[in-house]
Amino acid sequence: MVCERKARPRRDSCVATREPCLRYDQDHQPFPREGALAGHMNFSLDALRSGCDSRDALVYSYVIATVDRVDDAFVQYGSGPNWQGGKVTLCTCKHSMRAFHEPTEWKGVWIAGFCGLAAGKGRNALVYLMKIGQAYESHSELWHALPSPVRRAKSAQRSHNCLGDLYRPRRALKGAQRFDTRSYWPPCHGHSHKQGRAWHEDISFVGRGGRWAALLVGSVHHSFLWRRPMLFVQESVGRGQRKWTLTDLLMDRLSEGSP
Repeated sequence: MVCERKARPRRDSCVATREPCLRYDQDHQPFPREGALAGHMNFSLDALRSGCDSRDALVYSYVIATVDRVDDAFVQYGSGPNWQGGKVTLCTCKHSMRAFHEPTEWKGVWIAGFCGLAAGKGRNALVYLMKIGQAYESHSELWHALPSPVRRAKSAQRSHNCLGDLYRPRRALKGAQRFDTRSYWPPCHGHSHKQGRAWHEDISFVGRGGRWAALLVGSVHHSFLWRRPMLFVQESVGRGQRKWTLTDLLMDRLSEGSP
């Protein structure tokens, strides 16, 4: 199952509030212009190989359905993955995949997100690659673990941020309260997951193994973004997710190409 929904056409503002969906007056996530993530942008294959460790680590690869391509550049119209606030997080997408492991088991696993075949002109191109540095069981725990600037950048409650992927708890939460949607402030009007109450699933999704969908945070030193198609997987990623080793991905499956 691919992430979220199909890429949406651009909107100028949130539907209900008529306020800009993002500070940048557009309904897509801007790529970082400073900080560690900006420095880890558009790596060549050789540079990526040099920047990655733990070659026997597990990699889950999937297609990000909300990533489109405009003028040979990627545009992320969805909330997940979210690269605002200087950290890459996966909290509102791939619920079933995120329930594969307990939070403690996710650390050190890698996630690779590719564009769809249409955006890649018949090929899946790498959009982001991250090594999971931390994983949390609930939005409450993640909210309190992140610094205030990161929370502000990712908060789904803020009226300007219709693509936020972090839900703010109303109070200190314990036990089952952490997975009760009534314990959180709802997302802003016009949020990408507001319609149909999809945000409830972001908070309370339980996978087949009875595990909550973990909230994944990429290591700052091992999170990489691509603004345009540069690295392509040799075969179609397809639906759901593919499971490889990092060595398999970097040495055998990825190749450089032109947009």
